[in-house]
Amino acid sequence: MKEKNLLLILIIIVLFMIGLTSVIYSSYKIFDIYTLPMDVTINNKTHIIGFNADTDGIHFGVLSKSSTGKRVVHINNTYDTEVIVVIKKYGELKDLVLITPNNFILQPNEKKDVEFSIQVPENMSVGNYTGFVKVNILRR
Repeated sequence: MKEKNLLLILIIIVLFMIGLTSVIYSSYKIFDIYTLPMDVTINNKTHIIGFNADTDGIHFGVLSKSSTGKRVVHINNTYDTEVIVVIKKYGELKDLVLITPNNFILQPNEKKDVEFSIQVPENMSVGNYTGFVKVNILRR
């Protein structure tokens, strides 16, 4: 019985140490994380597009099937050390949006334009599609 209790306590201590190490590493490695919503409306009319110039996310506006849309996001390194920028996609649009460049290094006070482009397939259903990206600013 004592061996079981000792083994259980040992397992709890090991799990606690793994969790603590993970939290400390994350707070050291990650400078910041920005979340930006993405959205597009697909219509069934050809040659009709709608623009959304709002700057609170990546809004592709209204696009028809087999068309493309592009948005540019400006990323600035405001830290006094170089950082790694990693952008991850989520949601309905994650497989349709291409990010160029991604996984890059920014020097202190350097700025880079990142292009988000979408190619709407011919067989895509009419409707509203959403997703989001997380822009991770990491210590190098």
